[in-house]
Amino acid sequence: MRLVNNSDKTIIVGRKMDDIKKMKNKLGKNDPNLMTFDPSPLAKKEWNEYLKKYGNNVPDEIVKNSELYKENAKWIRGAMDGGFNVIDLGTVNGGGKGTFYEMEYNEIVKKHGNGGI
Repeated sequence: MRLVNNSDKTIIVGRKMDDIKKMKNKLGKNDPNLMTFDPSPLAKKEWNEYLKKYGNNVPDEIVKNSELYKENAKWIRGAMDGGFNVIDLGTVNGGGKGTFYEMEYNEIVKKHGNGGI
């Protein structure tokens, strides 16, 4: 886990959403300055349709064109532009980065460089 920046607002990112939610609950479930990505109902509905069709193997080209991915990209860029702290849980328990976390990671590196993450 890494923390970068120096702000009163903090986001949590990582490979596994369950781990991100657990960390948020541990650090401050109701803290308005501690944020995780929360997609719109439309993005959730679309994503659930992809999961029904593809299971956990949604092709990257579909992932990157999904509303969920677009909203996640907008969220992480807004957080980076806003100077938010980042708690990066990484891949947790090994495994690859995955399409969503890879995008978040790259946005953080763009803002803070490799030394900041």
